[in-house]
Amino acid sequence: MNLYASARLARDYQVVARLDNLADKNYTLANGYATPGRMLYVGLKWAPQY
Repeated sequence: MNLYASARLARDYQVVARLDNLADKNYTLANGYATPGRMLYVGLKWAPQY
């Protein structure tokens, strides 16, 4: 399960966050390839409004 959230900080700026593998489960997408555990990404998005 993954979660995604965003919030507008100002007219042109938005903070975004994503939490992957919320339950920190071990799983395999392809045999022999490791998958990451729980990971958090946080960023700032700039989209100028003309």
